[in-house]
Amino acid sequence: TLLCCGLAIGFSAANHPPGPRVRRRVGLGLVGLLLLAPVVGLVVLASKEGGISGQLSGAWRGATDPRAATPSNGPERLTAASSVRSRYWREAIDIWQAHEAVGTGAGSFPVARTRYRSGALEVRQAHGYVVETLAGLGLVGFLVTLALLAVWLASAARATGLRPADRREPMDAERVGLLTFVAVVVVFGVHSLVDWTWLIPGTAVVGLLCAAWVAGRGPLRARADRAGTRAVVAMRPGRRPVLRFLAARPARGGALRLLAAVAVLVLAVVASWAAFQPLRAVHAGDAAFERLDAGAPRAALDIAGIAVRRNPLSVEPLFDLAAIQSATGDVAGATRTYERAVELQPANAETWRRLGTYRAIDLRQPRTAVGPLRAAYYLDPKSAEVEAAFLLLQRQLAATPAP
Repeated sequence: TLLCCGLAIGFSAANHPPGPRVRRRVGLGLVGLLLLAPVVGLVVLASKEGGISGQLSGAWRGATDPRAATPSNGPERLTAASSVRSRYWREAIDIWQAHEAVGTGAGSFPVARTRYRSGALEVRQAHGYVVETLAGLGLVGFLVTLALLAVWLASAARATGLRPADRREPMDAERVGLLTFVAVVVVFGVHSLVDWTWLIPGTAVVGLLCAAWVAGRGPLRARADRAGTRAVVAMRPGRRPVLRFLAARPARGGALRLLAAVAVLVLAVVASWAAFQPLRAVHAGDAAFERLDAGAPRAALDIAGIAVRRNPLSVEPLFDLAAIQSATGDVAGATRTYERAVELQPANAETWRRLGTYRAIDLRQPRTAVGPLRAAYYLDPKSAEVEAAFLLLQRQLAATPAP
């Protein structure tokens, strides 16, 4: 609805532009509303319990206190200032302070936070790009991010004419469009500071596409047709359109540009392949369980092995392989696979819990499960699953006669 209304207003204003008097009145009205909004807000705050200072201090505590209650997902969340982001950020900062240089690895926050969390709430992101980058990549990764940001800002300034030497260039349609793209990227980046926006494909793809287009468009002065000149219509408020001709400059550094383009293409292919392999592993795992349900255990084991090879640094394919091995009666193979998962990620409480649970429940060897479950509890003392596994283990030990 908002998109349709915006398009309708835009087309109407383009075909029937308002006169100077109407624009002035509308502008004054909008400025008046903006000035009136804080006054209305202060009046509302003053009328509530605690007054302005009490309401502001309460909102600040709710937004920054790690012990704040988790807000509900109902409509009342729109007016609530409290959240649990401060808790996630505190955990991310604790992780970074323990591994300041290079962090704990990209995407390791859900595993690393279990040593520092104060509640049983499960979360996979720190809900903030800066704190999660510091936790995962340390100061090195954060400085690399700042360097990339500086390079993009310089490219954006050249492409949109924000440099002092380019400000007199014509404000044509392409320049307006590039400035709009810059605004989209800025909003995307600022919002990523307070939420996990950069991990959502619907927002990340749009932000990255706009950023790439601006960075690759080239300097404003150098954009000219190959014919040698081009006509540009410069629109200035209150004046007639001015037709200008810009002379094209010969391109330089063709070989270097080609080499850079090839390097970027190779990097994009490698990054895309690295991102696509875990997805292929998930699909292979699903296919393996389908083969198992269809009565083809050998095919299920082969496909599960393919999933492990496609994503060798993840423990999820190993968990799938161990489950299929256990279902097919290969108890020794399943045990080795769970132990392999522990060796792959010894700081992950889930690998120890899976190994201990398998020994206690499937193998009915509760005494051999004590060590793995103790390790799981040490790594994640707030886990409800680990606590449940320990309770079950205690019951089995109580029912097991002493050797």
